[in-house]
Amino acid sequence: MDPVQVASLERYLPQVLPAALLRSPASSPTSFPLPPLKIRATILEGGQSNPTFLLTLQPSGDRIVLRKKPALVKVASAHAVEREYRVLQALQHSAVPVPPVYLLCDDASIVGTPFYLMGFVEGRVFRDPTLPGVKDPKERRECFQAMLETLAAIHTVDWRGRGLGTFGKPEVGYFGRQLKRLKSVMEKQAEDAGYFPGSRELSEDMLRVVAQPGGAVRDDETCLVHGDYKIDNVVFHPSEPRVVAVLDWELSTLGHPMADLANLSMMFFVPSVPHSPVSGLLGLELDQLGIPDEEDLVKEYCQLVGRKPPGREWRFYTAFLFFKNVVVLQGVEARRRQGVASSKLAVKLLDLAPILVQIAAQHLEEAQEAGGGGGGEGGGGGGGGGIRVSNTAGVAEGANFPSPHLQELPQGQVDGISTVVFDWGGVLTSLSPLSSIRDFEASHNLPKGYISIAIHAAGDAHGLFQRVERGELPLDDSSLRAWEVELTSLKSHQAYAAVAERFSGMKAQDLPSSFFPRRLDTRSMFRHIIEASVTIDPSMLAAVQALRAAGFRTAVLTNDFRVAPGVFSSAHEREAWLWARLDIMGRVLNDRSLFEVVVSSAATRARKPEQRVYEVLFEALGLPMSSANQILFLDDIGRNLKAAQALGIRTVLVTDENREQVVAALKGLARSRLQAKAGGGRLTERGSRL
Repeated sequence: MDPVQVASLERYLPQVLPAALLRSPASSPTSFPLPPLKIRATILEGGQSNPTFLLTLQPSGDRIVLRKKPALVKVASAHAVEREYRVLQALQHSAVPVPPVYLLCDDASIVGTPFYLMGFVEGRVFRDPTLPGVKDPKERRECFQAMLETLAAIHTVDWRGRGLGTFGKPEVGYFGRQLKRLKSVMEKQAEDAGYFPGSRELSEDMLRVVAQPGGAVRDDETCLVHGDYKIDNVVFHPSEPRVVAVLDWELSTLGHPMADLANLSMMFFVPSVPHSPVSGLLGLELDQLGIPDEEDLVKEYCQLVGRKPPGREWRFYTAFLFFKNVVVLQGVEARRRQGVASSKLAVKLLDLAPILVQIAAQHLEEAQEAGGGGGGEGGGGGGGGGIRVSNTAGVAEGANFPSPHLQELPQGQVDGISTVVFDWGGVLTSLSPLSSIRDFEASHNLPKGYISIAIHAAGDAHGLFQRVERGELPLDDSSLRAWEVELTSLKSHQAYAAVAERFSGMKAQDLPSSFFPRRLDTRSMFRHIIEASVTIDPSMLAAVQALRAAGFRTAVLTNDFRVAPGVFSSAHEREAWLWARLDIMGRVLNDRSLFEVVVSSAATRARKPEQRVYEVLFEALGLPMSSANQILFLDDIGRNLKAAQALGIRTVLVTDENREQVVAALKGLARSRLQAKAGGGRLTERGSRL
């Protein structure tokens, strides 16, 4: 703030501030005239879009905070200090802790733009979610609990009773409205800043997902939302584990509570890098620190507000928040190019934008893989995830059918299906090998996502995991040792460090040693994977039997391994059990009354999603590629289904939450075929529910 603006405030504030803020502490409360006001203004870092200043008033010594709009505003509705003042005023003396507010000034002649004044709240503000300086894990846990209790208070406040009925749109559909607005803001800001790579495509993809008729993304609630609820926007008591103020309400509105909770959860996907401009919790042993993990955080919040935890749609909510922050950073870049960036910290965060786009895209893909829900952590959101059917003939392309009553397909959509193809792990088994890898990471204190990044870094052509799946190498002691070397190699470390560096700007040598495992029990990891692969789902097998009895052809298309004899010891109780289960699995796969054709990656020397493995499927079925639309393929991984869709195959996404519905739908398909046969070879009912 320049001296001219400070002098303007010194003339203006005595006219509008309470006299108690202007008097000397030694003077009488009734003494007049008031002494001349002198102000020392210091900029506060952290107000990334609205310049924020700490004003020390003399002679009183009181401190107040001024928040103002930036000098140039590209988007008319952005940087709405008026809305921020309104919500803070409405929440005074409520269960939501907020600073006192003194005035809103829309006279731009005072400091160049409209501003408001609020009280300065003493306390602790942490930028690092590990809460540096809090030494007791119990106190750290209590701090996180206090944050959740405060968030619950925000979401349960009587916003209508506090005059906020017109603060936003009280009707449902928050995510759809926000995505349209964010797209509009992004386009306007791009006039100065351009687009971050992939951000436009991501915007379109998210709008498409949220607009799917009957989609599994729940957008049916309204409450007061903060809009940017995170660790550095709350003030903790100077010595107690409780929240004394929530700051930065610029983005608050009426919306969906999961938006705030997802915003808070972003810290779980950011590496922990001390002294970095931004630091998260990725790679830390949270239990030892007393910090809840993502799943526990979500569950504890839901217990506080008395709701069921979100299901698979959770990953859509986190994708939305990462995308929203991409647009925020684009605004920072636009202001930087205009020469009015409000915060040095904000400018430092610009390097985060590309990785935020990547994370948002990944979470959105996981949400779609999960039938419109979340990223592999839980469940179907209130009614369960719908079954997503892709029909490349153009009928109900990509439709998302809600549960519990799946939309019935018209006659033409089932008449053409002759063959149903099942993935093994995650479809014919009740456990997913992918989730087993995530569980292994968590139980062995590995950074979240480390194994996936290391596998990807090794490359499809030469990566050991990929070569084992293609059957180029057996799963034996030698390959297990080689895979440990690969996963703990410098190349794997560098790949993960690159992700961390894009978040933090820190070099690999400055990252915690926990980011770079030197030992990794690959034998135990494969035990986890195989345990998931041998847990056969009897209800899905019953659906297979029903389809066969109705005259459908059935097949299996799976990525698998050639397990070498003796790789697991019969003397080891768990490994002996695995051998027995593998034998049962082999008998099921070889039972031609269940599956006419089995195509495995290890035998084919090609793995999903490589096109060659699908070509082998057509050859084994004796079908030309032009008959692709006669095949219905069930898998739990979106990229495998996309590869199938590219060839014309119809697909169904299978999740833990819609599994029972898929089974019921397949049995309904079988019944429809039998009814058609009984009725003279034509479907007479719309009884198939897939």
